[in-house]
Amino acid sequence: MIGVKCNFEGLTISDEKDRTQELLARCKAGKDLLGKLPLEDQRCLLEVLYLGNRAIAHPDDGGPDHKAGEHEMTFTINIILKWLTERKSQWTELEGVPKEFLEPIAPNLSAVGATSL
Repeated sequence: MIGVKCNFEGLTISDEKDRTQELLARCKAGKDLLGKLPLEDQRCLLEVLYLGNRAIAHPDDGGPDHKAGEHEMTFTINIILKWLTERKSQWTELEGVPKEFLEPIAPNLSAVGATSL
């Protein structure tokens, strides 16, 4: 486990204003890791976690009111790849992973237009 744990059960989230803060408030572990990220990276990671949680763990809570598109998914994958490579010494299994599998994904610049950076 990397160290971020959130519980979104039963959460009905607002549309915009304090959305990222509402998601962050549901994180029970890893706020220190999230706090080291730029705000846009925090938003992307939290949206992807929220989507995964709603789609897998709490599908009966209603429609997945996420804002996780290609941009958010790409940023989140890159964040996780960075965290994994920073912890290679903790998880020796990562030494056997080919380097190209841990390289960041180039963002799709046309997808960036959908959100502000």
